[in-house]
Amino acid sequence: MDINKYKNLLKKEVDILTRFTLQTQFIVRDPQKIQEVMNPLADGTIDDGDFEEVSKHLLNILSNIPEYKELKKFYKNNSKKFCSMYRELLNATPEEFDEFAREKEKIAIDVAVEWMFNMLKDLGMVTDRRTKKRSK
Repeated sequence: MDINKYKNLLKKEVDILTRFTLQTQFIVRDPQKIQEVMNPLADGTIDDGDFEEVSKHLLNILSNIPEYKELKKFYKNNSKKFCSMYRELLNATPEEFDEFAREKEKIAIDVAVEWMFNMLKDLGMVTDRRTKKRSK
């Protein structure tokens, strides 16, 4: 399996997932949105159907986040590439699968570190003096 064929695809996926995850964390900081999600529990009890109601309200909020829409579109537009990648993984040797897993972990770590650097830079805590920027 040639993991290099899928690196850009995986980098983009991790980038969008990271941004989506960060946006979902803002929900807990918005009292109005939390109240909407938790409204079925306002009576202080967990009753039959509350799980479905909380899930429905949460999905309604999440599905309106631009990153969610971007993620959905990304998966739809790249479904054939993902199918091809997973077909190759089905036939991969254990060594190839381990290499794929390591590479995917490295991509996730690289994206997370780059996001951290950008956040620190945006907060004025550091100056980015790198001469070569990492590509997304």
